[in-house]
Amino acid sequence: MARKHGYAGQVKLETVAVASIDKWGLNIVHDDAESTAFNDANKRYVRGLPDYKGSFSGTYDFRSASPAEGNAAVFDAVEGMTDVDLQLFADSVETGNYWGGPALLDGNVDIDVKGRVNIAAQFKPSGDWSRTGL
Repeated sequence: MARKHGYAGQVKLETVAVASIDKWGLNIVHDDAESTAFNDANKRYVRGLPDYKGSFSGTYDFRSASPAEGNAAVFDAVEGMTDVDLQLFADSVETGNYWGGPALLDGNVDIDVKGRVNIAAQFKPSGDWSRTGL
């Protein structure tokens, strides 16, 4: 795959692209456990389970035609009690390449008199996550 520019990134909740998102990030860390023994030359670790956490953010875009439009799906997930299927695309044209899985969302709205109204959501896995096609 060629090098990519971020302009075509995308975030989907269920099968719907979230409107007006301009940034997303994913952190993959493991619960590594120290396994150092007597006379080892340095500390040693064994690999634990991965944890997929991250966030996405953009401009407030609350269209009223349907809950699936604009940012409404984000706030439905943030305010709801169930998980959603979240997909993170580096390139929205290459729809077979993404990270994703079921997730729980938290979120916030940030309003500044000198700027746009911003939204952000933080996510954590509620089931098995995977990398597809990358």
